[in-house]
Amino acid sequence: MNAPGLAPMSETEIDQLADRLATIENPDALSLEGMDGLFCALIASPQNVPPSAYMPVIWGGEFGDSGAFANLEEANATVSLVMRYWNSIVADF
Repeated sequence: MNAPGLAPMSETEIDQLADRLATIENPDALSLEGMDGLFCALIASPQNVPPSAYMPVIWGGEFGDSGAFANLEEANATVSLVMRYWNSIVADF
């Protein structure tokens, strides 16, 4: 049984995350595949890296400057999916 917050993501949720990342207009923003590689590297690192350090890499800039989200609700839903994706990779390791 998985710990709370570490439940595997469904294919639908992964597709939603991929779609949300694909809509970010910043050319420096990461795709799902790019984020997957970043997360695997960070999780395997001997140093703990906080979300505040890697979130700007995902969006292609600072949260408010990236133009990644239309509104706060969309931002919260996307960040939630990103964190669940992080946790699913942690659970896989």
